[in-house]
Amino acid sequence: MGRVLLVVVGGIILACSGPNRREPSYDVFSYTIPLFSKKPGETRQMVDQMQGFIWAHWHDRRRGRATLVTTNLTEFVKCTSVFSIEPDQAGHWHIDEDIRCGAGAQGLPKPRAWKYNWSAVKRESLGRAPRLQGEPLPDSADVPASSYELIMTNRSGGRSFPF
Repeated sequence: MGRVLLVVVGGIILACSGPNRREPSYDVFSYTIPLFSKKPGETRQMVDQMQGFIWAHWHDRRRGRATLVTTNLTEFVKCTSVFSIEPDQAGHWHIDEDIRCGAGAQGLPKPRAWKYNWSAVKRESLGRAPRLQGEPLPDSADVPASSYELIMTNRSGGRSFPF
């Protein structure tokens, strides 16, 4: 059953009706990495928390939106990455990643944007050296976010950078 809204305009009654449904709610996580941090461990801790947020919402099939704002130090470009964890119209869960970067200092790149649609997420234990592939972790493993990285893949086999 829909809602009916009656509005009186100049003595005329207008009736508007629409579906009686609410937009789905999302849990939200947001963090801006400071350009110059006096507490470098704090940034790593917040990124770990964001990674844990994304994994928990993916694993438990809960809607969530995580936002990370960074600044590229070589070009002084501010980038905002938004991860939306949600089902599509067919009910298949995915993560939409929307990255938007503003213009840099004079003469540097113009605003840019990228969009990715990730259909699978897994966790890998951290390799012993940077960028070494770790061992896959079982979905049920209860481990701190600081001990793994998230790997997202799309339907055609494309793979994200470790997060």
